[in-house]
Amino acid sequence: MSLLTPLGLLGLLSIVALIIIYIIRPNYQEKFISTTFVWNLSLKYRKKRIPTSKLRNILLIICQVLILLLSTAILTTPSEVIKAQVEEPEVILVVDASASMRTTSEGETRFKRAIDKAKEKADETFGADGTVSVIFADEDPAFVLAGIKKDTRATLDEYFEGLLQKEAEYAAFTGESECTYGGSDLEASVDLCADIFDENPSAHIYVYTDSQYVAPPTGAITVIDVTNAEEWNAAILSARAEKINGYYLIEGEMACYNRSEDIDLVVDIYDINGEFDDNVSATVTVRCPQDTPVKFLVIYENGENAPHAEYVGNFNTTDEMLDNYVTVCTVDKGAYSYSSINININYQGGDCLAQDDTFSIYGGTVETINVEYYSSLQGVPLHNIFIETILDQMRAYYREEGAWDIDYRETNDDTVSTSDYDFYIFEHTMPETLPTDGFVMLIDPDSAPAGAGFSVVGEHDFKKVSTALETGDEHPIGKGLIPEELTVSKYKRLSLSDPDYTVVVELDGYPLIMVKNDGV
Repeated sequence: MSLLTPLGLLGLLSIVALIIIYIIRPNYQEKFISTTFVWNLSLKYRKKRIPTSKLRNILLIICQVLILLLSTAILTTPSEVIKAQVEEPEVILVVDASASMRTTSEGETRFKRAIDKAKEKADETFGADGTVSVIFADEDPAFVLAGIKKDTRATLDEYFEGLLQKEAEYAAFTGESECTYGGSDLEASVDLCADIFDENPSAHIYVYTDSQYVAPPTGAITVIDVTNAEEWNAAILSARAEKINGYYLIEGEMACYNRSEDIDLVVDIYDINGEFDDNVSATVTVRCPQDTPVKFLVIYENGENAPHAEYVGNFNTTDEMLDNYVTVCTVDKGAYSYSSINININYQGGDCLAQDDTFSIYGGTVETINVEYYSSLQGVPLHNIFIETILDQMRAYYREEGAWDIDYRETNDDTVSTSDYDFYIFEHTMPETLPTDGFVMLIDPDSAPAGAGFSVVGEHDFKKVSTALETGDEHPIGKGLIPEELTVSKYKRLSLSDPDYTVVVELDGYPLIMVKNDGV
């Protein structure tokens, strides 16, 4: 029941007015006058009766309230809609548009089969002068057409023809299907039909899907399975690259649906360790039981140096049956960085869904710090093993952390450069001018480059007597350094002309370690 004139409820205010009238009306007062004196005396001889005045007043109020309620009901015009039985059929066609509907067999996708069957049902309904609505069931289902009658069926025909045309272009690899790459919410699709069932309880829903959708026991929903018993699919479910002991391994999962197969996986790793077009390819055969996800590993093992051996060993100890479901493949070159990794299913003849046969991994490229190391004393090239060891340790550490790759080059007089590097190390022989495009470290300078902000004024020798160093100003470079525990027997004396230098360690007033940030 509904109210055609809801404003009529304002009539209820009349009951409030009635109550107010009863509250403010004057009370009845009994007075005696002489003409009734004899009459009142006679009342003493009359039998006492039950007083009815209060009961009469209560009944009067109730009747007045009922009259006001009835008047208010008349003002609101209550009405009840009585649904008549609809003789013409009404159907709602729900077309599943999830990614699995792209599965192809016998030259057509499940999505196309769903469209064809939905179109047949629409033609059948129009033949009985019925009404058709269409829901496109993706992750956010919605009506694409609603309340289409026979005289407006051109709209529905045009929509279905457009879907079929897209499918034809998709099959020919010249276009794109309307079917999505996501999931479908069939329950939400059915919920959208609630308003139609309120108006027409005899309406019917047809769901065209490949999923195991269980219709509620209302009898108003029919699920049409558009799968083919011969269809099968091998899929790469997931894959990731993880750095273990400085090198990447690839861990992934795949499955084979509706049959058991031995599937070849081809794993390509591109631009290994920052070297363009330096690629590694490996093929691994994965035995896939039907409908059972299995794991595969691509690892780096190099003789005694097997950085991934311990990680792989964990799979052999967790479950005695786990070896049957883990396939391990090795590559002959370790990758501490890469531009991309492509994993492809290589199966002759292919499966019924090609879109999940490829998986790509990105994000393995790390920034390379290019270091130039130049050491020469009076024209004679030198090689400081201490500097080389420090650079090797830095490279191993930052590779493991996945932060940087350090690539250093030891140059000589013919190849020394003051540009195009990130980090410059000059020992003894100094360049004429300092580089301006990177970090520069000068070790035991024989002379000062132009514009360096200091000069070399001599060398002091303690005659093989070690002397402790002295602490200078605080600086992050000096963190963890205890100068008082370090001793020297000989050092170069420098004279500073640039006040922007921070002296971290000194001796006898001469700087031994100093830092300057020029902001370039």
